[in-house]
Amino acid sequence: MLLRHLIFAFVFLYVLSTASWAGQQPFSQRPDVQQFIQMMVVKHHFSESKLDNLFSRVYTNQQVLDLMEKPLEHKPWYFYRKLFITDKHVQEGVRFWRKNARALHDAERIYGVPASIIVAIIGVETSYGDNRGNVRTLDALSTLAFDYPQRAKFFRGELEQFLLLTRELAKNPMNLYGSYAGALGYPQFMPSSYRKYGVDFNKNNHADLLDDPVDAIGSVANYLKMKGWQPHQPITERARVVGTGYQALGRNAPPRSLKLLTKDGVYATKPHPSSMRAGFLTLDGESVPEYWLVFHNFYVIKAYNSSSLYAMSVYQLSQLLEKKRRH
Repeated sequence: MLLRHLIFAFVFLYVLSTASWAGQQPFSQRPDVQQFIQMMVVKHHFSESKLDNLFSRVYTNQQVLDLMEKPLEHKPWYFYRKLFITDKHVQEGVRFWRKNARALHDAERIYGVPASIIVAIIGVETSYGDNRGNVRTLDALSTLAFDYPQRAKFFRGELEQFLLLTRELAKNPMNLYGSYAGALGYPQFMPSSYRKYGVDFNKNNHADLLDDPVDAIGSVANYLKMKGWQPHQPITERARVVGTGYQALGRNAPPRSLKLLTKDGVYATKPHPSSMRAGFLTLDGESVPEYWLVFHNFYVIKAYNSSSLYAMSVYQLSQLLEKKRRH
């Protein structure tokens, strides 16, 4: 999940990427992969021969490595926002909301997470399920697990979880596709999150986040609740700045009491207890900076994706969805 939005403009590269595999060594011939296979055999009782056969068809996907170095979150806010906050995105979100109104109502009642936030997350992640990814997940995770040293430990863990997940779902690992970082389904959960937070929300005896929007809705709500979502509490609001003291806080100041923030010239635009804690966030607007106070629930959204731009997009899209749906 976690990790990152699909860059669908590059999808065609993945289709072509198999052409670049000619002459590469299959993963099954690599000592580090063989060590991983042995771990899966001993720890999880997988068949060694089946894993050998599986990894004999896996090769490094260079496009995955390239895209990991160019995440959307490195773009300025005014650019990033336009990717998700559009009239089309709002209209499609309202349509998704109406189509799944019962599930969203139940999810909000059970988990305390607003339906608008659930819809917005699925909208930002996959355009409400329309763009769930075209990268073979086994290739993506294997490439990152063994050819991306800076996060190899994390992705080896996700590869392990992916193989466990496909066994539980009785799915062929070669047939699942998702993001270039290995995220899956409507909500773009990483395999570990799928196994930990996925719920069978429609009560048909299995949690299907790959193709079932109802299970995805329940799972997103469950994830946010488990990460500490506080019902009926604020997410973010514009801040008013006075003087120059706020500049010393930096662009993404950690939470502190509103009372302390006022001493640096940062003021809330709505009434809150002075003891309430908030972070101070500066974003690049089209012509002038935008100043925001971000509260606990903003950081819960960031547990889904650690980018402040992502969390702000989810929030702003959710507000537009609520407004559009009321009219």
